[in-house]
Amino acid sequence: MSNKQQDRQRLKEHLARNTTEPFILRQGECDYCACYLLLYGLGGQLTMMRRFFCCKLAELSVFGAVKNFFYRLAGVKVGRDVVIAPGVVLDYLSCNLITLEDGCVVGMGAMILTHEYTPEESRIGRVRIGRDAVIGARAVIRSGVTVGERATVGMMSLATRDVPPGVTVAGVPAKELER
Repeated sequence: MSNKQQDRQRLKEHLARNTTEPFILRQGECDYCACYLLLYGLGGQLTMMRRFFCCKLAELSVFGAVKNFFYRLAGVKVGRDVVIAPGVVLDYLSCNLITLEDGCVVGMGAMILTHEYTPEESRIGRVRIGRDAVIGARAVIRSGVTVGERATVGMMSLATRDVPPGVTVAGVPAKELER
């Protein structure tokens, strides 16, 4: 079995565990991005195209049920009473790894990433936005991050690690605000 096949199998097993811990491929261990493992073959390419078009239709929709309907078609787990503002970008490649729990709000222009590529590594990870949590306008949530119940990520912040329930974080990288 080739390295790519082994890595594809490891990713499949990792995602089956339903953990928020990201799957990481370190540079030097391989010569390809982890996202390549998701796009393998015609099936992977067609799935990504479906997700892309559904997310684009959601982005063009106004607030409410229609927007959430298209995100669900793309594979996003969207709870009840979720508000997704205009301009939000949910990672097209693997938006099926995003969970937006009941009552959460994702502010205008926010970005939720499930995969990323840096000079050191490529990673794929689930993102969970907890019940009644708020993601501020233009905030970015990194792959593998959980935002806890009733937590807030301030506008234009970068959440690089989990945000505990009820906590407000802000900044780049986001840090807990003093009360």
